[in-house]
Amino acid sequence: MKCQYCGKEIPDNAKFCGYCGKQQDLTVKTTIAEKKTPAVSIDLKKIVTVLCVLAVIVLGVVLFLNRRVRIDPNKFLTVEMEEGRLNGDGAARFNIDYGYMTEKIDTDELADRALELIERSSDSPFHIYDRNRLADPSYYISWTTADRTDGLKNGDEIKVSFFPGQFWYDYGMEDAEWDDVQKLLEIKMAEDTTYKVSGLEEGEIIEFVVPDIADHVVCQGIEGSGCVEFDDKLPSEVNIDNTYYMKSTYTGYYDVIQNNQYLGSYRFYFSDNSGSLSEGDTYHVIGMPDQTLKDNLAKEKKVPAVYDQELKAGRFARYINSLSEITESDLDDLASLFYYYTNSNITAVYKATLKPTEVASGNQNFCLLVVFERGGYEYAARVHDLVRGGDGSLMSDDIDGGYYLSGDQPQAEQVASFYPQYNIEFFKNYDAPVMDGSIGTVVSLVEKLRIREKPSTSAREVGYAEKNKTYLVYSTTEAEGYTWLEIGDGMYIASKEGEWTTFKKN
Repeated sequence: MKCQYCGKEIPDNAKFCGYCGKQQDLTVKTTIAEKKTPAVSIDLKKIVTVLCVLAVIVLGVVLFLNRRVRIDPNKFLTVEMEEGRLNGDGAARFNIDYGYMTEKIDTDELADRALELIERSSDSPFHIYDRNRLADPSYYISWTTADRTDGLKNGDEIKVSFFPGQFWYDYGMEDAEWDDVQKLLEIKMAEDTTYKVSGLEEGEIIEFVVPDIADHVVCQGIEGSGCVEFDDKLPSEVNIDNTYYMKSTYTGYYDVIQNNQYLGSYRFYFSDNSGSLSEGDTYHVIGMPDQTLKDNLAKEKKVPAVYDQELKAGRFARYINSLSEITESDLDDLASLFYYYTNSNITAVYKATLKPTEVASGNQNFCLLVVFERGGYEYAARVHDLVRGGDGSLMSDDIDGGYYLSGDQPQAEQVASFYPQYNIEFFKNYDAPVMDGSIGTVVSLVEKLRIREKPSTSAREVGYAEKNKTYLVYSTTEAEGYTWLEIGDGMYIASKEGEWTTFKKN
């Protein structure tokens, strides 16, 4: 302890100071000691409250600092199965809740990032943009289902794929890939997700299948860009079982009848991959019931099945790449083709090759120049973009020209003067019109005699036969009280006891 007067250190409980000799008051010493260690009152409730407030503040700061653009479209993908559907006829409806997505992200930051990308990616410093749209996540993400979403059964899997949205196209970034989207939006997700169908109630499956449908598919167009379509010979009526049958309305469509009662329709069509075909490519023929048929059969707990058949494309037309590929026998096809399009007979054909000083567009560096007769006069025309049909025949629907030949100078010189860009060479003369297997000719005696796709008054109209014009006839059919004259592929006119037409056999 210390002396109460001089402050020197002295032994504890000493009555006198050994330095100054003064007596120590031990009562004062105790009071001082007590004052040195005062009692402290601690309020734990207040401390806990303060700590909680601090924790909330820290968490808010962390959330604010980390409130970046975070989008996982898979989490916002909604799938709804239509109610009342049976197994085999299920229908799934997919959607992305972009509104909910917008609530969960920092849309201002999204717009800022997009603006930075626009500035970096474009050569022009001037941009017209809508900031509200730039803050909309649906502007950057699109989605599609790779599989059919109707006619589903339990266990079917539907893949949903995401891909860059309209933003990338609007600002000249058409080559954007999914990685670019993820980088801009600061997301990390799988490129697609799969939904598995379950919970559909069982029902009886009714098969609506037209037999041998593959025999009624024809290939059209050019190799590499060909397509397929049904011919006009699909069965008009098909028995399904003792209860149902289908009656054809027009190509690819059937009405389903039960006890003379219409239940709905069934349609055959081609899958989305049935265009831009080459020989050997696969595609699908799909048979799909309409909603009326589904609803009517569902009352009996029956399900109209979806028909799906994979087929391979046959031979398509191919462009002819050189005049050396054209033989003299091809010229008969040319004459028939020309008559089909112009109702005129060819009298002569010239080969034409583009001069080296000229520039051609497309496949017009060579062509055939034809001289044809109409009304006792001769004219010249050009047939170009020649193709070899799937059946090997010469084809083209690119015919232009129609220059009058006066007869004042040699035919070859006049033809050459009409087409100075070509070097021409004589190919063939026709001594008589090529009739292309026709059985006769017919002249229409009325204005605008209807031409129909089939020999039936209910068939689709495809044009009109001109009054006093002569047409080749390839076949005759008796139907519905008329004589139907085939004047071309899928072209029929009706004759009634000579009132409307004059038919003359060869």
